[in-house]
Amino acid sequence: MSSSIIKNDIESLTSKDRVNVLIVDDSFYSRTRSKSVELLAKVFDHVDCKYQKGLRMLTLGWSDGNTFLPLAFTLLSSEKEKNRICPINPTTDKRRNSYKIKAEAIKKSPDVMIDLIKQAAAYAIPGTYVLFDSWFTYPKTLIRILKLKFHKIAMVKAMPKVFYGYEDKKLNLKSLYATLKKRRGKAKIKASVIVEIGMDSQATPINAKIVFVKNKNKSKNWLALISMDITLSDEEIIRIYG
Repeated sequence: MSSSIIKNDIESLTSKDRVNVLIVDDSFYSRTRSKSVELLAKVFDHVDCKYQKGLRMLTLGWSDGNTFLPLAFTLLSSEKEKNRICPINPTTDKRRNSYKIKAEAIKKSPDVMIDLIKQAAAYAIPGTYVLFDSWFTYPKTLIRILKLKFHKIAMVKAMPKVFYGYEDKKLNLKSLYATLKKRRGKAKIKASVIVEIGMDSQATPINAKIVFVKNKNKSKNWLALISMDITLSDEEIIRIYG
């Protein structure tokens, strides 16, 4: 239905130069009073920054920067069995679609995200970039999305054990930022750099562009965006993600 609306009603109204994107995000689906909901789990709520009883709703949407339409969603439990409060009903017929949905609920969220993007690609949803938050931003995930013929722009979390190749060195995000020359004064864009995030099947380096921007909520801190399309300007990466 969303594909039909986009192609028949929205695309004809907007310029061909407008960037179309897919957006992936998850939200906490609270079930704090429940005791016997199938696959109920202790999941991390990023808003309150603590584990709570419930599920996570992973949503895939489409936007042209003006209109937003939901495409698909799935409810996720926890891939860790110790965090699941209620198991899958053992009497569920594994041939039924309901079992497939339950099996999907205990997969890792990056794997489910890739499945949702594949569904959008199968329906030829128009989109050049996939946007999402830092919880999914790992080099392996970026490369998997690139194989689906989508570029990706996302927030990057400063994780100490995730490294990027720069000047023959492997640096995590904080070390990379410390190495770069910063723009002076009150510039909103502090620095940008091309890094290597891995190799393709022919052992060719895969590059990405990281843009460091000033955190308007904490002026002494910074935020980072990564783009698999290294031809984009710093300003365009920020605009598209916004």
